[in-house]
Amino acid sequence: MLRDYRELAGELKNKFRSIDIWPELIFNDEDKQRLMEVDQVSSVDSHSLQMKIDNNHCILPSQYVLYAVCIKELALALKDHMDVFDLFKINKSQEDIGRFLLNENFVLSDITSDKYSESIALKPFNTKDYSLDAKSIVNGSEGSYKIRGTSDFFTSILLKVINIPDASSAIVGKFIFKLTQNKSLYNYLERRFLGQLPYITKHKEIGKFIRAVIYFLLQYDENNLIFKYIRPNQAPGNLSLELDDIKLTSIFRTSPVLLNQSDLSQGGIARSFTEPILYNNQNQFLYLSNQWTNGTGSRLDLQSFKKLLEFDYPEFYIAEVGQEYFLKSVNGRFRSETFSDIDSKTIAASITKSNLQLSNDLILRFTGALLTKPFVILTGLSGSGKTKLAQAFSSWICEDDSQYCIVPVGADWTNREPLLGFPNALIPDEYIMPQNGALKLIIESKKEENKNKPYFLILDEMNLSHVERYFADFLSAMESKSDIELHSIKEEKNKIPSKINLPSNLFIIGTVNIDETTYMFSPKVLDRASVIEFRVSEGEMKAYLDTATEVNMESIKNQGAGMGQDFITLASEKSLTLQAEDITTLNKSLLEFFLELKKTGSEFGYRSASEILRFAAVVKKLNSEWTIDMITDAAIMQKLLPKVHGSRKKLAPVLEQLGSLCLKEGQAIKDVFDKKETPNHAEIAKYPTSLEKITRMYHNLLDNGFTSYAEA
Repeated sequence: MLRDYRELAGELKNKFRSIDIWPELIFNDEDKQRLMEVDQVSSVDSHSLQMKIDNNHCILPSQYVLYAVCIKELALALKDHMDVFDLFKINKSQEDIGRFLLNENFVLSDITSDKYSESIALKPFNTKDYSLDAKSIVNGSEGSYKIRGTSDFFTSILLKVINIPDASSAIVGKFIFKLTQNKSLYNYLERRFLGQLPYITKHKEIGKFIRAVIYFLLQYDENNLIFKYIRPNQAPGNLSLELDDIKLTSIFRTSPVLLNQSDLSQGGIARSFTEPILYNNQNQFLYLSNQWTNGTGSRLDLQSFKKLLEFDYPEFYIAEVGQEYFLKSVNGRFRSETFSDIDSKTIAASITKSNLQLSNDLILRFTGALLTKPFVILTGLSGSGKTKLAQAFSSWICEDDSQYCIVPVGADWTNREPLLGFPNALIPDEYIMPQNGALKLIIESKKEENKNKPYFLILDEMNLSHVERYFADFLSAMESKSDIELHSIKEEKNKIPSKINLPSNLFIIGTVNIDETTYMFSPKVLDRASVIEFRVSEGEMKAYLDTATEVNMESIKNQGAGMGQDFITLASEKSLTLQAEDITTLNKSLLEFFLELKKTGSEFGYRSASEILRFAAVVKKLNSEWTIDMITDAAIMQKLLPKVHGSRKKLAPVLEQLGSLCLKEGQAIKDVFDKKETPNHAEIAKYPTSLEKITRMYHNLLDNGFTSYAEA
């Protein structure tokens, strides 16, 4: 259905004027390849593209691509009118077209889908307010009418909104017109760079804001996810949106024919917007209700719409600033001047969108661990999603695939060479880089232009070889912040530096499977990492079997790139702390565990204690709903229990005491350990996840005479 875009044009004109600085975009390899799809684009580099128009070469800075993204909704609406006009022109002379347009003497029912579209299809071509006062498409006088080209007329209307110097205007307009002819590319650019704009749409009135958001989604997502929740209403001629406990009652009025303001009014008050928002496949016009509130409990409220929006579109959020409502991109570089808006729910919702079946709590623990210290080990059942989580998070938060590297560890790794390379013994001035990309990633992460981008080195099946043999230099550099010496070649021909250090924007994630072919980690390794265990519960397996779908990394690729700099800022922030009451509670628990762990030689040192306190503050920043007991539970699992291992004689009494520390008052650990059926740990324990792990370790100890964190 065609759209009356005049109000949108006015809003966009104000938006263009309000943006003082248009950021320079950086095109990655995929961007460059896609932009070459545009007809007449002859080359693309990291910050600009070159077009050949009328045998002249024109340079378009990357900001013009952002102009195109900003105006996309209007450009597509206008292009729909242009397409109808092109159909209208078929088999007509220029004189006939001019006469028909100026006299409004035409019939369009055979080239438009509905009566509303028919009524406004040619308005841009014969009405000044629709053409935004652009020059008429009809030149000359009767008897000598000349009709301007569609692309030229499209450009003249669009530039009334963008308002850029004449020297550049025609080129920008033609570029945007070509993008409307390639919607796949236009959609790609929108998803890639929308976060660089301060907001998507805004309004002071809730109803008009909701309407603007729905219009935006109609052009953003051809699947129209929100509309899949449409349900018939009890009141005839009305439709509601329903999802679980979210309900927007009578959000749409429906009619097979056009309705006027009187039809849409009750008691002399208009109850719906007079312009239909959609013409559906049942040949019905949908009119959006304008009866909205900002509270909860009414039939149409902003908070319910917000939940519905963010459920299907986690890449967006609604903000209320002063007296205005904004739709913004989660990836937005303007979302916050600090890291305060990095939020675990947004991260979890985005990762889940890739079809990974992982709990929000696990994703929060993983994110918090990375921000606490840039070395995290993921252990657990093979095929439980360890590598996929590392890949999904990296793909989501990185601007480019070159920012992360997955390296399968080999069973034959006996030194650092597979990761860091080696001097060529045959060619004295050459250093051999490993083919897996690990050293290249580290070198890239250290470049000045990349210091605000996160880089991820993912070591898959890290314990297929003895970790200390190939990873010792990394472990030492993590703590001492010292350089890793690579070579002493004075003029290395491949420009490999003689030494490197591990920059603060480099994060290392290792995955671990435990079986007879692998090696256990030493306390030295465990003490320098956070260990996160992956287990699949019965409920999670059932949910997966009910909705089994392939993991789709493309759906979240680069979607969190706008958070990359904030992620690094938070990872480097040293002033984070808990409230005094929470610190006291956490310290008391840590000391109790320290005393018990000391009995087996598994106590923790100052480093681990400091990291636990930082982890607690980071998690509280990411999700304020997590209590200090929940955070302590995660810290015990990640930093204290991984080092516990030994024989029955050594560990049995200690595990009993550790289990007791996890229980709520009035509970006995013997009752938990002796139960044949698995109890509900959440009901009886302060630290249910840790208690469940300790129980498994205890049973493993009884069965085998030995236990460890990894094998229980």
